[in-house]
Amino acid sequence: MKETIERIIAGLSSRTWVLGGIAAGLIILVAGLLVLTRGTDEGGVVRRAEPQRVMAEKQAEPAAHDGHDHASGAAQDEHAHDHGAPADGHAAHDHAETVLAGACKDTGVAEAHDHDHGHDQVMAATGGDHGHEEHAGEQTHDPHGHGGHGHGEEDFERGPNNGRLLKGDAGPLSLEITIFEAGRPPQFRIYPYLDGEPVDPSTVDLSIELGRLGGKTDRFTFKPEGAYLAGDGVVTEPHSFDVSVHAKQGGQAYDWSYPSYEGRTEISAAAASAAGVATECTGRAALSETIDALGRIKFAPGAKVTLRARFPGPVMEVLKTVGDAVKQGETLVRVESNESMQSYDIVSPIDGVVLERLTNPGDLATDKPLMVVGDLSRLHVDFHIFASDQNLVGPGQEVLVEAVTGSMQAQTKVAAILPTREAATQTIIARAPLANPDGKWVPGMTAKGTIVVAQKDVPLAVKTKALQRFRDFTVVFAKVGNTYEVRMLELGRRTPEWTEVLGGIAPGEEYVVENSFLIKADIEKSGAAHDH
Repeated sequence: MKETIERIIAGLSSRTWVLGGIAAGLIILVAGLLVLTRGTDEGGVVRRAEPQRVMAEKQAEPAAHDGHDHASGAAQDEHAHDHGAPADGHAAHDHAETVLAGACKDTGVAEAHDHDHGHDQVMAATGGDHGHEEHAGEQTHDPHGHGGHGHGEEDFERGPNNGRLLKGDAGPLSLEITIFEAGRPPQFRIYPYLDGEPVDPSTVDLSIELGRLGGKTDRFTFKPEGAYLAGDGVVTEPHSFDVSVHAKQGGQAYDWSYPSYEGRTEISAAAASAAGVATECTGRAALSETIDALGRIKFAPGAKVTLRARFPGPVMEVLKTVGDAVKQGETLVRVESNESMQSYDIVSPIDGVVLERLTNPGDLATDKPLMVVGDLSRLHVDFHIFASDQNLVGPGQEVLVEAVTGSMQAQTKVAAILPTREAATQTIIARAPLANPDGKWVPGMTAKGTIVVAQKDVPLAVKTKALQRFRDFTVVFAKVGNTYEVRMLELGRRTPEWTEVLGGIAPGEEYVVENSFLIKADIEKSGAAHDH
């Protein structure tokens, strides 16, 4: 009996352990499911716990968060996860902003461009928010079938010709807005539909107004051409405007309005200042036609002298050495005459510095040089002018003298054209004085010269350093308030300082001169450019 009872107890014990193990396993499973449920966001992405980061976030967590406070580390982390599956243009754009601000890892939203570090400065100065959020959805609007702006989801419908489709709430008319520019200047071509079917364009009265940055309005009327209504003017670049469409068909009036922006961005004044963005106004300028030449720096006539003994005899004393400054009339060498047995002084005829010391006490002074003195404040540059340019160069012309290293510059004028030609190079010499009060220029140095051979005043010009490439255009970036927008330019003559403008920007318009590449980078990274 005792043995039987012991076997029963042993069996019960083993079953208890088994049941206990099963229960523990169920508890662990349920706990895991709870963790997964709490750690999964609305898009179904599992978040892994990071104890140190979580503790830091709890300590720094603000009382309220509206979803756009990029100053908070916790808020940035929320954006990093929540934008994993953006549902609209705003979410996608906010994600791009966060990536560019360096708050999230690279997700391939934007590729790196030249001078990307400059855009990071702008983004850092603005805290990742400089006005794009207002227009994040708007910047995807495209009225003419060029394609989207390269970010976010399009929030408009396209028609059969790949243009923006406008549907009327008050009637059956719908319009497809396109801009045609293949082989011709850009032109509005509008395709009308009734209940989704093409309708005779002659039955539609249409006008469009484009409100541009700065207050200008472009107006277009239309006439039927084949299956579409053709605009009566050129849709000038940039294709960035607020669009108002007015139509009438079958006695019914229709109105639409929407923004369609490209090449535009908004940056606060503080952020622009921190990034070194500076502006000027367009206006008149004097364009200089120049030629480049190489030259060599030399002493001016009379600025270098060689000292010799007047009477032969032993050198008794040498008072100066190479590099010593000397004054006019100062004794440099003392010699004893063989004829009179009297000593006499050899003095400097100019102020300057000792360039060469060619004697020592005890030497016999003859007719050979004893010392060379030069005045480094009196120099000139001899520029070699090729035969093709010799008729362009003459006395009085402005010259910018520059060290070949670019470390020094000086302004002067051509003083003379020497009457002889260099036999080896067949060049003529244009001589220009070079002031050297601080002694930085040294005889023997090679220098570059930019000689102004002609000047012309032009009514409209921009600084050459402000020019950037945008799509297939050379552009500058106009500034209106805190908004910057591309201006496609038609250009004339160009110099290193100024470029003549024949069209594309108005006189007196403010544009970016310093660090314009930062504006370009900001526009490209935000995707505010048409895919032409």
